[in-house]
Amino acid sequence: MQKTELSWAESLLEIKSNRSASRRNILLSDPATINWLVSGIKITDRNLDLMVEGEGFFRVQKNDGTMAYTRDGHFTKDNTGRLVSSDGFPVVPEIIVPPEAQDFHIGMDGVVTIKVGNEKQEIGQILLANFVNPVGLRSVSYTHLRAHETDSYLVCR
Repeated sequence: MQKTELSWAESLLEIKSNRSASRRNILLSDPATINWLVSGIKITDRNLDLMVEGEGFFRVQKNDGTMAYTRDGHFTKDNTGRLVSSDGFPVVPEIIVPPEAQDFHIGMDGVVTIKVGNEKQEIGQILLANFVNPVGLRSVSYTHLRAHETDSYLVCR
């Protein structure tokens, strides 16, 4: 892994000039400084592990009801079948996998399908959040960020 300290403006210039730079994870220690950690693709063979290619964040709901954003794509199911982050926070919008599901698949478009008996069912879609002004993101844990309402503009896709 290579660690580079860049200002926000330098980071944006790097992304705009070098599309391969978009495969980076972001850790914000404060709004003015970003640590870009270059990471490769890790194949896990787990159908619940996801990766964001390019820009975007997974949306999860914290215990206090607030929305948080993460690039950590290691998901599991809780005891109710709900798709949750590695910290146990539910994915937004909520996706519940019924116990009778035989197959579980997440498509490149985020659409989640299962197979029950001989029938395929679409049970939800994982949407990514993008920010017009990502400087407004604030670190709330090692893997989670929170948007400050006055500084960031959220766009879900």
